[in-house]
Amino acid sequence: MKKHLFGMALCMCLVLISGVATAQDIDDIQVYDAGGAPASPYLGQSVTVTGQITVLKGTYNSGTWYIQDATGGIQFFDSAAGPFALGDVVEVTGTVSTFSGELQIGTPSSVFLSAGTPVVPASYDISALTFEEVGSLIE
Repeated sequence: MKKHLFGMALCMCLVLISGVATAQDIDDIQVYDAGGAPASPYLGQSVTVTGQITVLKGTYNSGTWYIQDATGGIQFFDSAAGPFALGDVVEVTGTVSTFSGELQIGTPSSVFLSAGTPVVPASYDISALTFEEVGSLIE
């Protein structure tokens, strides 16, 4: 019984220290100010997002992935994640942070949910692009 109570107390301490991850649409996280600087209301908070893999690790470096949901896209860096394929649906939980001026989900854990078909890029006139499309797969 003592081990059970100790385990419960430890679990509660971890939740209180790190906070409970809240599920979010990616667009709610991907917020930039008028000058293009990250301005997410979730900076430093733990979040969970679900989306499809649009960029595989190894494309840009050894651990950057991009996922996209119906609202937008975001990167997460996890060199150990996967193996995922383009279009796979994954759930990513981590802390919203920035890297090189781009919002990302840092120190993530990722879970494969299902296989899917690769995301089709959206077509945009380059003059119509805004910071709202950051992380989304476009052509």
